[in-house]
Amino acid sequence: MRHFLNKSFSKKLKKELKNKKINKKEYAQELFENFHKYKKDDLGAKLHKVRVAKEGKGKSGGYRNIVFWEYKKLVIAVYIFAKGDKDNLSNEEFNYLKVLAQQYEKFTEDSLNKAVKENILEEINYEQKER
Repeated sequence: MRHFLNKSFSKKLKKELKNKKINKKEYAQELFENFHKYKKDDLGAKLHKVRVAKEGKGKSGGYRNIVFWEYKKLVIAVYIFAKGDKDNLSNEEFNYLKVLAQQYEKFTEDSLNKAVKENILEEINYEQKER
């Protein structure tokens, strides 16, 4: 299975983590760990909401991440917001993400590789942590 951050997620994440002790790769590792091992909310359209703790605030005051998941194929982090900034996605945001998910469903290995080469997606080498 391959793991990615889309371009807008990566940009927003970089902004959110500015002046924090954790870097983007560490955050992505925690996000994918939470996605694979812990509770995620199924939003429909192969989109899931995954909680990640914010430094000093825990998961309840942390980040909400919207992730596209194609079973046994790929995981793409597509949207991030801080719980303190808003409670949930607007209908407009969710509708946009559903359209994006429809595009991701069409990806083949070749189109994934092309998206990485063109910096549309950033591939993350997710390594499962030992517990």
